[in-house]
Amino acid sequence: MRDEIALLFSLALLALCAAAIYSKLFRDNWAQLLGLGIMVLALVMIGWHAWTTERTSSRVVLLLLGLLLYGVGTAWKAWHYRDQPHTGQAANDSAPGELDPQHMRRVAGGSGQ
Repeated sequence: MRDEIALLFSLALLALCAAAIYSKLFRDNWAQLLGLGIMVLALVMIGWHAWTTERTSSRVVLLLLGLLLYGVGTAWKAWHYRDQPHTGQAANDSAPGELDPQHMRRVAGGSGQ
């Protein structure tokens, strides 16, 4: 039974990864794209292992469940906020590495000067 669950979770995660890679709603950077690509490879290997050996560990199923819940939450969040404009880094439009004084006032220990 664990093997069928692992295969089902792997297929669902593969669908979420494909949606994230090709979707305009999920604004990902190169590291996230690389991570999703590696995750696709790992999911194919896990799915193949579950299909052929029928000896999937409970730890793998638990890991897949956690990844699936995180993926569903991320997809829901991207869909929920799809109509809102992207506001840039750290909720401001300053360049990376620059901090807006208004943002600094909200940071613990930030002086805003």
